Amino acid sequence: MSFYSQELMKMMGLKTWMLWLGWMVNALLVNVVTVTIITVLLKVPFGSSAVLQNSDFFLVWVILLFYCVAGVTFCFVIASCFSRRKCFSILKFDSVGYFKL
Repeated sequence: MSFYSQELMKMMGLKTWMLWLGWMVNALLVNVVTVTIITVLLKVPFGSSAVLQNSDFFLVWVILLFYCVAGVTFCFVIASCFSRRKCFSILKFDSVGYFKL
């Protein structure tokens, strides 16, 4: 979503918390699918045993989902520190390397 459409939604009466909630729900929908695929790949035995053979499926799924929620929340915190879009886009490319660690 561009900055201009965000301002348009605010002019139409959308509250700021609703906009942030929409972004959180959007990110979580994508992350739930990804976390489920990763958890299945970690629990399915390839060859003689699985990577996380003795771990509970639901516990691994919840831990990975909490990690994704923390990452999205961290991005929200960083985004709220900048008022200009150009400064944030410069920092965004630098922080991608941080998430690949």
